[in-house]
Amino acid sequence: MAQESDNQPLVVDGLCKNCGQSLQGDYCSNCGQRNKEFVSFFPSLITEAFEGLLAFNSRTYVTLWYLLSRPAFLSNEYLSGRRVRYLPPMRLFLVFILIFIFTISVELFLDSIGVNQDPDANITPVEELESDQTSTTVTISTLSGTREFVIDGEDSESINYVLEFIGNLRLPFLSAETNQEFVRLLQTQAETNIPAIRENPRDFASQLLEYVPILMLILIPLLALIQQVAYLGSGRYYIEHLVLTIHNHSFLFLAFILSFLLDLMTSIDITVITRFIDLLNTLVSIWIIVYLYLSLKFFFQQGYIVTFLKYLVISITYGTCLIVGIIAVMLFGFFAY
Repeated sequence: MAQESDNQPLVVDGLCKNCGQSLQGDYCSNCGQRNKEFVSFFPSLITEAFEGLLAFNSRTYVTLWYLLSRPAFLSNEYLSGRRVRYLPPMRLFLVFILIFIFTISVELFLDSIGVNQDPDANITPVEELESDQTSTTVTISTLSGTREFVIDGEDSESINYVLEFIGNLRLPFLSAETNQEFVRLLQTQAETNIPAIRENPRDFASQLLEYVPILMLILIPLLALIQQVAYLGSGRYYIEHLVLTIHNHSFLFLAFILSFLLDLMTSIDITVITRFIDLLNTLVSIWIIVYLYLSLKFFFQQGYIVTFLKYLVISITYGTCLIVGIIAVMLFGFFAY
């Protein structure tokens, strides 16, 4: 009986919620949209994401236009049952996060071949580089005792600071002996990794990119929860907050990709074009702030002042979580490098 109820069509006055055509069965004979309940069907978000992941057609361009120009429009349409004319939210998110990671990789590659380097940048003389290669022995006093480290002159200051910081770490849920072993392991790893990262920072940045999808998959549900707490009493289910959050993150990735493409165009050394591109970049940055605010206004239909106050609270809370997440990813990437 439970299986029958899950597959039972949702009938509202016998009409398709997408085009208004009379329904006969699970699918609309006019537009082809499946007639199913959405709010209680979370797996549909996941399955829809992988249906023709990179298929481009007319609804792709319609979706991109509305995503970029009309805050919360796609979320309201999706939750109102008008879904077949737009790309599903999870598919949008997956496509844009993949393109975003690709654009960052391209930027790192361009930096590695000198495309984005400042031609007026100062180059350190060979004599100065050779003078920095002298090694020094540093004794670090920590909670776990004292240790001596041999450090290259170029890295001595940064490694010394990191080793002292790590040496004073103490995890309350570990015993004193386990803490000493843990600190010793971290110090040894840091002593090895800092020179390696200095030598090849782009490789380290590329490794960090691998953790971006994982970080986003943690932060997006968290933002939806923060949003739900801020809008208690709105009558919205958690999954409805999640849909808006997914659409907003898709918009953010799209905006970042556009900014990257605009930055590539600044390599054209023409003053008028450069100023115009700088203006476009500024407008994109402003539109991001306005867009996220209007998405809350149009989705929850509350007053402008109330929405603004909630927007501030949500932004500060989520921003704090984002910073903590980025720091955690960088630390994990550093010690796992």
